[in-house]
Amino acid sequence: MTHRRRLSRRRFLQGGAAAAAAVAAPYVVSSRVFGANASIGIGGIGVGRQGSGIMGIPGGRVVAVADVNLPRAEAIAAKTKAKAFQNYRKLLDLKEVDAVTVGTPDHWHALCAIHACQAGKDVYVEKPMTLTIREGRRMVEAVRKHGRVLQVGSQQRSLAANRIGCELVRSGRIGRVSRVVANNYPSPWEGALPGQPVPEGLDWDMWCGPTPVVPYHVDLYTPRAKPGWISFRAYSGGEMTG
Repeated sequence: MTHRRRLSRRRFLQGGAAAAAAVAAPYVVSSRVFGANASIGIGGIGVGRQGSGIMGIPGGRVVAVADVNLPRAEAIAAKTKAKAFQNYRKLLDLKEVDAVTVGTPDHWHALCAIHACQAGKDVYVEKPMTLTIREGRRMVEAVRKHGRVLQVGSQQRSLAANRIGCELVRSGRIGRVSRVVANNYPSPWEGALPGQPVPEGLDWDMWCGPTPVVPYHVDLYTPRAKPGWISFRAYSGGEMTG
């Protein structure tokens, strides 16, 4: 007989990362932000293809978005009736923002998360959490120093199909495993692309951020293009980490 324990919303939020790892949606916000019938004020930092899809925190309401591509931020903000910014630091100044989702390119993850902790916000950051071990340690230090909650998302560890598949293998339900087929994802590449005109409304210097400023090219700016920033070492760990 299977016994199920009912888990209240407050208790779930207090459970932290261990409970949150079982689901795909972010559950990063500490119960301390709740009042009677209160909702969580969410700020989305980086709201492109992936970033716009991770702002749906249960019990949350998107109140602000920030993206170096201002027209994109404004379009997302119009849909959610939120405030739009090009610089995420202005979003962090808002008192109504309790937590942020970080869906920027990988080379911005650490700075956005650390600045959010310093601003008193809880954080959900997309995988990979950082580009280097040093960045990861600095994020941990910021979380502990400022008493925040931080969760790293990874669909391959939280989606039901993946979890159930693992359970079937480990329990022996599929029988003896004689062959495993897996993808061999590549590491990042070195390379350079020729310059193109920067689209109107895009702050390219801000996009480059902590990396050397290079000429804009659509196949660098786009996550997965020909090849896209995910495939270049300065911005990501390659498809292996993506």
